[in-house]
Amino acid sequence: MKRDVIVVLGAAVRANGQPSQAMRRRVDHALELARKRADSLLLFTGGLGVHAPAEADAMAAVAREAGVAEERIRLEAHATNTAESARLCARLVVELAREVDLGEVVLVTDAYHQRRTRFAFRRLGVPAISSSPKNSPPPGVVRRVREIVGLFWYGLTLR
Repeated sequence: MKRDVIVVLGAAVRANGQPSQAMRRRVDHALELARKRADSLLLFTGGLGVHAPAEADAMAAVAREAGVAEERIRLEAHATNTAESARLCARLVVELAREVDLGEVVLVTDAYHQRRTRFAFRRLGVPAISSSPKNSPPPGVVRRVREIVGLFWYGLTLR
C-alpha cells in the first residue's frame, strides 16, 4: 500500500512557544488531509527561529495533541527558509522511499507560498503537489514581490 507524505512548511513560533496563526492554519490543514489519507506520514519542516522550540517541533506537538500516532510523524528541524526545507526534505523523502512504497508528496503551506515551494521541491527531484488551507490570507504587494523574486532566485541557484 502506498503511503503519502504530507510535508508541512514551517511558520513562526510565538514568544510563548506557541504556534503562530500561520503555523496553526497549516498544521490544521495537514491534519485534515492526514485524516483523509489514513496511511500518510506527516513531515514537519522548520528550524529554530526567533523563539523556541524549532518550528518542526512545535508543529509535531500540535499533531500529537490531536492524536496523531508517533509512527506517522517525521521531523526536519534545521531548515531556516523554503530552499533549505526543500533540500533537507528531498533527502528525507528519498530515504522514506527506501522504507515504504511512497505515494504522493503533498506540500502544505499558505496559498501565496505554494508556487515557490512546489517549484523548489520539483527542482530537487520531488514530484510534489501542493495544498493550502481555505483560510489562507491573500498576499500583499510585498509578499507577491518576495515570491516572484524567490522563484527567479531558485531558478538560478537551486540544484
